[in-house]
Amino acid sequence: MRSLALLLLTALFCATALAQSPQSPSTRFDFDQVAQSAPAAAEGLATPLDRQVIARRERQERIAFHEFIIATVAMLIALTVVLWTFRHSTNRTADHLVMASGLILIIYGAVAVLLVADTHEQLTAPIGIFGALAGYLFGRSRDRNADSNASATNAGRQPSAISGE
Repeated sequence: MRSLALLLLTALFCATALAQSPQSPSTRFDFDQVAQSAPAAAEGLATPLDRQVIARRERQERIAFHEFIIATVAMLIALTVVLWTFRHSTNRTADHLVMASGLILIIYGAVAVLLVADTHEQLTAPIGIFGALAGYLFGRSRDRNADSNASATNAGRQPSAISGE
C-alpha cells in the first residue's frame, strides 16, 4: 500500500512537471499569428529585429522549460535515493525522514521558483516562505537535539550533584 502511494505521488510530480500551458511558446510568440490577430499593429512589427526578439523569447522559454524538467527529475532522484537509504537504515526516526525529505523539497521549491519567476518582485514572497519553513523545520530539530542532550547529561549525574548539595 505504501509503495502504491509513493508511486502515485511520483506520478503526480511527473504529471505536474510535464504539464505545459495550452499555448506553446511557438504559438504564443508566433509573428504570423500576431499579424493575423492585429493587422493594424502588425505593420509596425514586420521588422527583422522584431522577429529576432520573438525567436529569442521562444528560445528562452524552451530553455526554462527544459531546466524545470531537469530540476524536477533531479529532485525525484534525490528524494528516491534518500527514501531508499532511509528505508534500509537501522537507526531512523520520523524526525530524520522529515528533515531529509523537507530539505530536498525546500531546495527544489526554491529552484523551481527561481526558474519560473520573471522579475525580482515575484521572488521575494516565495523565497521568504521557504526560508520560514526551513527555519521552522531545522530549528525545531535543533531544539529537540538540545533537549535530548540536556536530559542525557542530567540522567548521568547523581541526585546530590543536581540539587547542589
